[in-house]
Amino acid sequence: MRAHFTTIGGSNLQMARLANTLETALPTVEIAEGENRSSAGPINFSKLAAQVNLRYDAVGAQYCIANVTKDGYPHLYYYTWPSHNLGVAGYPPGNYSWSITCFSPQGTQTTVVANGYIKRPVSVAWRVSTTSTEYVLQVISNGGSVYWSVPNVASFDQANESTGADYCHILVYGFYGGPRGDANPFHPQYNVFEYYSQRDSSGAEILLWDSTDHFFPNYQHATFYFRYPQPHEGYKWLLRCWNTDGIEKTTVMYGKPQ
Repeated sequence: MRAHFTTIGGSNLQMARLANTLETALPTVEIAEGENRSSAGPINFSKLAAQVNLRYDAVGAQYCIANVTKDGYPHLYYYTWPSHNLGVAGYPPGNYSWSITCFSPQGTQTTVVANGYIKRPVSVAWRVSTTSTEYVLQVISNGGSVYWSVPNVASFDQANESTGADYCHILVYGFYGGPRGDANPFHPQYNVFEYYSQRDSSGAEILLWDSTDHFFPNYQHATFYFRYPQPHEGYKWLLRCWNTDGIEKTTVMYGKPQ
């Protein structure tokens, strides 16, 4: 039937012509990413690689060819089935174009296109070294949290690290009566004890330092020593990093002087 399809004059309606001139049908191909699908114009998307669900389906095709470019340069070219999921796991960030051309047994062809930007993922971490870690660096990353304790006179070393981030924001809080809510970080180059007079008798957290936005994505902080006057009962650090692709990650650290 498909081999005899013809378009009725004056309309877009197709029907089988069983006499006279033989008409050869084009394959019908649809490409989709999630709920976004098209068999005509290109589809466009912008996501993390792990979020992409790219696929195509063809009717009346014997085989297809996938031609993938990255930032305008060839990336992949391969023969494939008439229906296939186009996995992008492991694709590095960048601008991609998927051109899928499917061929009928009679040699006719149809092409569909998807254009996508694979966003840059973000990971964040605190690297901490104290006596309670035996001065072995401990890594707190991607939303995790950790508790540590250190003598008042012992050194405390830390660094904030990230990959794929353009900017970070650091907050540090002091608290009494145990940790509350989400956690936050602290900048050791500033003497938090200058703020001791800000103690909240109700035990609420006191904001001790705010790096403001656009802090360094990777920064080795100066060694800090807990010393007199007595510090807060505990501290918490919040590290939030993000990039211009709109992807962000947060990680938390709690600490308590002994």
